[in-house]
Amino acid sequence: MGGARSSSGLVTALATLLFLLPLSIWLRYSGRIVSAGGLYAFVEAAAGTLLARIQAALWILSYALYSPLAWIAPVASVWDSVDLALAIGAIAALGCAVASYRLAVPRPRVPRDPETELAGLRA
Repeated sequence: MGGARSSSGLVTALATLLFLLPLSIWLRYSGRIVSAGGLYAFVEAAAGTLLARIQAALWILSYALYSPLAWIAPVASVWDSVDLALAIGAIAALGCAVASYRLAVPRPRVPRDPETELAGLRA
């Protein structure tokens, strides 16, 4: 843990410097754009209406996906999100296992009488 502790100051300084770039852009646009548009207005001024609408749609979609999940499973500790991710991973792994089994193991074909086969081809 000694190595991580000695580099934590450097990582903090680099993260702060890295954050100054978008912060300076936001401050520059907030001097020119005075509206209640928020991030939409910033993106519209920088990249145009189409990209602003795409950004707004993605923002709304992410919020719409997050809100029900936060209502169903509110975060009470640091490990809650990890528990949920593990549960989703376990369910996904089981689903993949079932799908793999169904693809790998052939199902026996039920024989049909020849009359039914011919009738089905004629219909």
